Amino acid sequence: MAEKKAYSLLIVDDLLPNLRMLVDILKSDYTIHVAKNGPEAIRSAIEKQPDVILLDVVMPDMDGYEVITVLKSDERTRKIPVIFVTGLNDESHEEKGLALNAADYITKPFNPAIVRLRVQTQIKIISQMRIIESTRNRDTLIGIFNELDALVNVNDLETRQVLFLNDSYRKYYGIEGDCAGRLCHEILQRSDEPCKDCPLQRLRESHDSVVVWDHNEAVYDGILRKTSRIIDWGDGKKAHLEFATDITATRKLEKDILKLESEVEKVYYDPLTGIYSRRFFEENIKLIISSLSRAGSVLSLMMIDIDYFKKYNDTYGHLQGDECLKLVAGTIQGTVARADDFVARYGGEEFVVVLPNTGEQGARIVADKILNAVRFRAIPHEKSDVASHVTVSIGVMTSSVKHTHSREDYLKFADEQLYLSKESGRDRYTLALLEPQA
Repeated sequence: MAEKKAYSLLIVDDLLPNLRMLVDILKSDYTIHVAKNGPEAIRSAIEKQPDVILLDVVMPDMDGYEVITVLKSDERTRKIPVIFVTGLNDESHEEKGLALNAADYITKPFNPAIVRLRVQTQIKIISQMRIIESTRNRDTLIGIFNELDALVNVNDLETRQVLFLNDSYRKYYGIEGDCAGRLCHEILQRSDEPCKDCPLQRLRESHDSVVVWDHNEAVYDGILRKTSRIIDWGDGKKAHLEFATDITATRKLEKDILKLESEVEKVYYDPLTGIYSRRFFEENIKLIISSLSRAGSVLSLMMIDIDYFKKYNDTYGHLQGDECLKLVAGTIQGTVARADDFVARYGGEEFVVVLPNTGEQGARIVADKILNAVRFRAIPHEKSDVASHVTVSIGVMTSSVKHTHSREDYLKFADEQLYLSKESGRDRYTLALLEPQA
């Protein structure tokens, strides 16, 4: 029986690939529910009561903005935090979502680490808020607030006079002394007017909770995610709770992740063609061989060479030669469909295709597809001795993976088959089985 997860998510997207990707990223940590349109999302939110909703902005018929408006107007779903999922990467769309009380946003294409971080932030806030809302004793609440790293400001619902500030709030804003009875904007020394982002008026209107972001641009170097709720403050008194989480460090970590991935891309992707680089191939083929050897499975490996590419460069020039390399690389990439297969540029006009768990028959099918796809491209090559267009020659090695052969053995054998294809007239493939050594 599967272990029950402590928290659940509802993921809403009309595109199946996006749903699958987000489910794969998050399924190990959360119970996942999915919806493919706005009405289905609303029904599922009411029925399943997820802890967090990941909601796509752009959907047909009923978009994410309409969905969140319905969710926040319904008492049954009002408190569920909504993270917008968007490919609309500009501030106006972000501001519109936050104005509708979205808790956060995730941009496409998805970065798994950042997706997890943003969901984890909401789960942490939810966990803390549930403890707070289940506590009715004021002294107990104060003790809880002072244990939190979140910033807590409790103030009078009508007058906005401060009732309590926890230690984290005082430290963050550098506040000393007794603040009881003073107004929020006075203790922050911002102006003689209430803070422009003060959610109290919106809170009165919603009678529940609102979310705001404070970027603290001028005075405070940080990014806060504020949740405002109306809570019991003892003796029948209602108070406004401003509960702020400092996510500055999390956002910095996200930037570091993106920077690191950018550096990795420079190493693992060929800058000209955009496919994997030789270094990616060299590092990953070792892992693949080791894994297949343990499983007693098969590997097919292809070496591919563009026919008469030197003549192509001499005829059309190196710039056009680069364009030819890009087209051929993209064409080969397009024929490799399975998730575990990959194509890499090995050097110059040579490419390598790795097909784990693929035997002779499957390798022949892929080789034929590559040959036909390149022919269909019909890239002019008037100096070719094979055809009037660009063609490729392929050497294919298929072997049951054993420890008796090394990476170099597989490459050498595939390269030998490539040589035979060229000697036999090019624009073809040659396949041979590499038998395990005794």
